[in-house]
Amino acid sequence: MESRFPFDTPSVRLVPEKPWANAVVPTIRRPAVYRPLILGPVLLVQSARGGPWVVEVKDDRRLLPAIQTGWDAVGTQVARRRALGLNCRAAAALMVPEDAGEAVRHRPPTGCRGSLFRRRTSPLEMYGWSLLIQPRGIHGAAHVDPHDEFPDLPAFFKLPRELLDRVEFLASRGIASRPLALVTSAADFDRRPDGTFRNRFTPAADLDAAWVPSPRPDPPS
Repeated sequence: MESRFPFDTPSVRLVPEKPWANAVVPTIRRPAVYRPLILGPVLLVQSARGGPWVVEVKDDRRLLPAIQTGWDAVGTQVARRRALGLNCRAAAALMVPEDAGEAVRHRPPTGCRGSLFRRRTSPLEMYGWSLLIQPRGIHGAAHVDPHDEFPDLPAFFKLPRELLDRVEFLASRGIASRPLALVTSAADFDRRPDGTFRNRFTPAADLDAAWVPSPRPDPPS
């Protein structure tokens, strides 16, 4: 039977906030690397500068994207919306226990030739774990809160335990949620005069060349 929710398990690492560990500063740890169960992309559109990030979802309290598509298509949508002056980006929707009743099989989602799955030899980059929320009484849409410090980013947790605590808190109040991996975008990087890239949200991070974003405009990478 064809799976309604094919998934992939790429390696995903947290974008470091500090330089990599080296002989001079041996106490700095390398970033954590995870292998989450990723269903596919979601398109987040910011309602206003500094406002929440909205996602169109199916009306079943599962908080799955209303239009399931591949990463190539989502990257195209991001580029088109940004050309219109809208602030938007892609994130990776994760499987949750409620998905266990569905038939699943392990394969890359449709459109996997997009930039998210292009660098299979290196982990994907993410800032952390965001949480898609749908308050009671809302239908067909969910949102991610804005980041307290960066108006151009959704809020995210660095530690899985923080995310789980928030999920449990919301569930106890009847509020549906789904975790997302907030992956980086090419638009998050500036090119330095020497040709290297700088992540504008974590400028202190010493990024290796393996994680330089694709030159394609605004791909979800």
